[in-house]
Amino acid sequence: MHMVNYMNSAALTDLLAPLSTRREQLGMSQAEVARLVGTTQTTVSTLERGVVDARLGTLRQVARVLGMDVRLIPREILPAIDAQLQAFQRAGSNAGEEERPLYTLMDDDDDDDQHHHEDDTDAQDDEV
Repeated sequence: MHMVNYMNSAALTDLLAPLSTRREQLGMSQAEVARLVGTTQTTVSTLERGVVDARLGTLRQVARVLGMDVRLIPREILPAIDAQLQAFQRAGSNAGEEERPLYTLMDDDDDDDQHHHEDDTDAQDDEV
């Protein structure tokens, strides 16, 4: 029985490219990842290059060793996830600069000012 490959090699390479990028960021060799996964350096190499369709289990093990996860994500939320990933990558490329969170719920400075004004109002109410 012949298995049909539905994913073209460019799509597979795009999917797997973050593995080698992450491994390099962590300063790990392919051999080191292979040892931690319990496979060979050749398997890690072919997986990173998208030369063969990897077993899902192997992909998950390699991802976990690299501090990553494999997820199936609904297409309609991909733009939001892509934006977060790009922000995360930009933050990583700005090493040495002040660290900033990927998002904030409210401006901390404005929040502090509001509390000060509320405290002043409370104090005035107490005086009356």
